[in-house]
Amino acid sequence: MTTEMRSTNFTTGEENRRAMRLANLFFVLAIVFGLLLIFFEPPFVCPDENAHFTNICRISRGGLFADVENGRIGSYLTTEEHDYLLRYGGYYNGLNNPIRFNGATQRELFAREPSSELVFFETEHATLNPTPYLLAGGAVALWRLLIGGLNAYQMLLLSKLVNLLFYAVTIHWAIRKTGAFRFTMFLLALMPMALFQGASTSYDAMLIPAAFLLFSYVTRILTAGKDYRITMGDLLAVCFACGLLFGVKVAYVPLIVVLLSIGVKHFGGWGKWTLSVLAVGVMGVIFFLLPNYFNGLATANAVVEQTNLQLLQKEYFAENYHKFPIIVFQTLRSFWRPWLEQFFGVLGWLDTFFPNLITQIFLGMIGATALLDACRAKGISLKTRVLSLLGVAVFFLGTVYAMYVNWNPVLVGIVGGEIAYGGQGRYFIPVALFVLLALSNGLLDRLPFRRALEDFWCWLTCVAGVAMPMLAVLTIIDRYWT
Repeated sequence: MTTEMRSTNFTTGEENRRAMRLANLFFVLAIVFGLLLIFFEPPFVCPDENAHFTNICRISRGGLFADVENGRIGSYLTTEEHDYLLRYGGYYNGLNNPIRFNGATQRELFAREPSSELVFFETEHATLNPTPYLLAGGAVALWRLLIGGLNAYQMLLLSKLVNLLFYAVTIHWAIRKTGAFRFTMFLLALMPMALFQGASTSYDAMLIPAAFLLFSYVTRILTAGKDYRITMGDLLAVCFACGLLFGVKVAYVPLIVVLLSIGVKHFGGWGKWTLSVLAVGVMGVIFFLLPNYFNGLATANAVVEQTNLQLLQKEYFAENYHKFPIIVFQTLRSFWRPWLEQFFGVLGWLDTFFPNLITQIFLGMIGATALLDACRAKGISLKTRVLSLLGVAVFFLGTVYAMYVNWNPVLVGIVGGEIAYGGQGRYFIPVALFVLLALSNGLLDRLPFRRALEDFWCWLTCVAGVAMPMLAVLTIIDRYWT
């Protein structure tokens, strides 16, 4: 018994040290290459970044919810911020665009004088939940209070830096604590598209870490053994992750269903289980229901317009809902290849591709790492796997529906059809680990060469973890500076 206990403690300690080293390596790589991306990127080359930036500007001046002027929804910005958005909102987009970014342009943008006069900027994105912009907006407000004014470009850089720090710290936390798929989480978080979003003003900078942190603590609890009792730290971490999912993008909330696979024994009884469920529910009220309610009050007098095609598309779907399985199948059939490519990384305004061979090599590496992690994962029940896939399925079906009724009329210009347009591969980064959880099998424990394989793959993972963000930075430099 004594020998057995020593062996177990040694293995656990060694695993913890390896987890800490991997998490620390991730943090260093994310910060170094994230800062390089921030430095070399022109303004607003990350998808929808100009829209996210308007919310940060408004929140930095204390406006949590949308503004309304003459029945139109938007945000009040300074004249300098307004001109900056109009000038650079789509300035560097398009591969055929001959305009390049350089140090002189960067210095000119940095030296612009901020202004204080406010003007109204109409944008439907002002009604987005303010949660993902509170950190960056708060940092800008604090900077103004303690140091001085910021122009629009300086605000953009500061906002990106704050989001990058959040991304790096939270995923470092998740890698260190996760009970399964540690190597895969490390690689997914350093993929060009993931780090590109993490070093931006996009809400993906909080969405990806939130999903990874939820996955981390669920697997940590489930793999700790039947006698493990959930601590207050575990509960706070799960509530933090759930609150972000509610507040950042509610489409990912179905992932929370995996929490139901945690047995009552882990809570120490029904009383603590009930309180924990209520705590997660409170997160939904605070971060989803209340912001939507106050945004609704703020825009009660606004004129919300839908195109005639959008209304007709919704009517068409209501009358032909039985065709939804066909729509899902045809959408997958049409887009699985570009989605896979975008999942790894299509930078710029989704216009800067990596060579197919490079993408295939790294996706193959990530896939092989996921299989290895699946063979190392123990204690994941069938119930957990089913609920995890169920959450992903609800997310995907809801996303296809939203694309079909909202984006098809805009992108295709027709009513009906059997394909939903408008999806992007980056949508699947937060759910990837929950899909892979279904592959858990613990097979590696039965192999005699387990330690040698783990050591080799740990080294290979670290090499890939350096190569991918380096590739992203070099691609951005080549795309915009040369």
